[in-house]
Amino acid sequence: MTRWLLGVLALFLASAPSFGAHAVTPGALNGTIIAFGERRAIVGIEAHHAQFRLKIPNADFQKSLVAARLGDSIAVVVDNAAKPGAITAMTSLTRPVAPMTVLWVMFCSAALIAGLSAAFLWRRNPVVGVDNRYSNSQTQLALWFVTVGAAYVATNILRAFVLDGDFIGGVELTGNVVALTGLSAFTFGAAKVVASQKADGQTLGAAPITLPPGATQATPVSPVKTIADKARLTDLVRDDKGNADLGDLQMIFVTLAAVIIFLCQSFWWLSALQIAAQVVSPDVDTALLATFGIGQGAYLFKKAATPNG
Repeated sequence: MTRWLLGVLALFLASAPSFGAHAVTPGALNGTIIAFGERRAIVGIEAHHAQFRLKIPNADFQKSLVAARLGDSIAVVVDNAAKPGAITAMTSLTRPVAPMTVLWVMFCSAALIAGLSAAFLWRRNPVVGVDNRYSNSQTQLALWFVTVGAAYVATNILRAFVLDGDFIGGVELTGNVVALTGLSAFTFGAAKVVASQKADGQTLGAAPITLPPGATQATPVSPVKTIADKARLTDLVRDDKGNADLGDLQMIFVTLAAVIIFLCQSFWWLSALQIAAQVVSPDVDTALLATFGIGQGAYLFKKAATPNG
């Protein structure tokens, strides 16, 4: 009986885990590259005020580090969170860019697009309508076009000069950004159609002018009257009579909000440049997209329902 009890106890002790042993648990590690080994099979990372020497057993991960440099930021998955020894996966690899560099490149990109547009339309202001007033539909289209264009051009410029010439291109726009751009263009086109139909209706419905026998009309009278000889920015929030217009104010406010949010997102995104062949530009949230669509729709309904003047 004693031998049987001793056998069971020995079997239990052999199958139980040893005291003090810890299970190996993979973990995430975010840090800065401080060293490279031969063929980049080993990489040194500084994270949490500590330095780690990690092996890269996967050949694909070694190839992905070809474009990496000392000082780049890296996020990886390690084999052991308590005592990292090897990298099992790489989450991201980015290169920090000075904020002033990002701001300067974005500003130059916007100036380049605006300058080229002005060069093709140098005889007239592209955001001023035929009534010599700032047009809401043309202004919102110009603002959003310059914003998206500047972010795209700045991304390619930084990828070419900060990373390498091989990284030009490969910048994708998200579905929400494309949808918002389409809404902006649709509003511009629809506003032109509404204005044209109103002008045609006024011309066809105008009462003929009766002149005395033998008299001639020396000076034609234009049915369009303006409240100012020079376009003013206040035209964007006022109607043709100079009164404050809630629909115009809402449209411009939502457009400016979308422009500011997208520019801020692009700035922070470009400050940590992704080292990858294909990247996706910053996105706009669905709430902003819905608000933008509602604002544009309200403007078009107001414009269609309100008579000219």
